[in-house]
Amino acid sequence: MSYPQRTALLLINQRSRKGRIEASRAQTLLAHAGFTLLQPDEDETCSYSQLIAAYAGRVDAVIVGGGDGTLNAAAPGLMQTGLPLGILPLAPPTILPVRWAFPPALNRR
Repeated sequence: MSYPQRTALLLINQRSRKGRIEASRAQTLLAHAGFTLLQPDEDETCSYSQLIAAYAGRVDAVIVGGGDGTLNAAAPGLMQTGLPLGILPLAPPTILPVRWAFPPALNRR
């Protein structure tokens, strides 16, 4: 299946164990789905909201991988820019993935 090319800022909480484990797999699956991914340097010290604002002119969407804390950190930047949000639920089950019935695996549709 062919998808239109889109550019997304990928923010994955690399400090979490699951984030470190799933980051490479997420990148591969998203690239296969037609995304060109931009990622900040690992040693970047800006907040997720600041990064979203800085990348806003270069991306079509923001994909956030992590849990409630990671999404909360990104929320102000998303509200400021109005960019669409993609969520990779990479934290232990919390209310967000349970309520929205996200699949437990990245490659399920």
